[in-house]
Amino acid sequence: MNHRIGERLKKLRKINKLTVKDIIKKMSKINYFYSPQSVYKWEEGEVLPNIATLSVLCSIYKVSINYFLSDEELSKINLTNSEIFLLDKIRTDSDFKKIALAMINRYKKENNK
Repeated sequence: MNHRIGERLKKLRKINKLTVKDIIKKMSKINYFYSPQSVYKWEEGEVLPNIATLSVLCSIYKVSINYFLSDEELSKINLTNSEIFLLDKIRTDSDFKKIALAMINRYKKENNK
């Protein structure tokens, strides 16, 4: 798997002086529920977070998704046309990013009932 993304996730967490528990807590506030093991696997590069989760992590760390994904890395991930469209929009339009995250959160809340 991609260790570069994991290394950057770990680096950002440490720079921001956050624990894995802090990350889990911040993500759960917007209805993204993960175990500590998931976060560790992302940071070790064993598993990549999906694009929506990576976008949430970008919001937490206040970095652009471009910080994690180069075009070369994206070519290694099988993305649907919808995911490619959303990724392009998230990369270039901060308002779209806010709207997309709000829609994802609303969808998760409605479907967790």
